[in-house]
Amino acid sequence: MQITTVKMIRVLTEIGVPLNMIKELVQNRSPEKMLKLLSKHKDIVADELLFLEALSNGVSSHLYHICVMSYLIMLSSKVIIHKSSTAAVAINILSNGS
Repeated sequence: MQITTVKMIRVLTEIGVPLNMIKELVQNRSPEKMLKLLSKHKDIVADELLFLEALSNGVSSHLYHICVMSYLIMLSSKVIIHKSSTAAVAINILSNGS
């Protein structure tokens, strides 16, 4: 098997082409078939990228909200620092006085 065939199989596998289609393409090579297949999968990969970008934006939004909520919780409590000879001990007193 030639290096170019191995590379072609690897690339087609990475972009999600089923093995039976790769086998058929390797056995019956033609530039037209390859062009059609790559064009189709380029569109599929582009759609996957859009989906992953939207997913990433959603995760970023959730992270932001968690950080804001954590910060607000931290602000709602008072921290008193008691210094001893061995260490500084932080004691949280909730804003409601408990």
